[in-house]
Amino acid sequence: KGEIKIFLDTHIDDELKKEAMVRELIRKIQDARKKQGYKITDKVDLHLDKNLGYEELIKKEVGAKNLIIGKKKKEKGEKLDIEGEEIRFFIERS
Repeated sequence: KGEIKIFLDTHIDDELKKEAMVRELIRKIQDARKKQGYKITDKVDLHLDKNLGYEELIKKEVGAKNLIIGKKKKEKGEKLDIEGEEIRFFIERS
């Protein structure tokens, strides 16, 4: 019978890396919410030290009412190293 060949492009471009970083950040924020005793229905303010894009996705996935970009709360936040990129975040009840 006929032979089928499938070719996969395994190249990971910058956009795909960024999406993976955002997904990892979302997972870490959700872990932090759980550790801090927040319920799924609790809205939080999320402080990030840098703009990663995907703001609406991040807000939706972590239940954030507000997303604040800047270094104001970094001394209280958690530091992550994702793919060699350092990101700090802090959550508080909205």
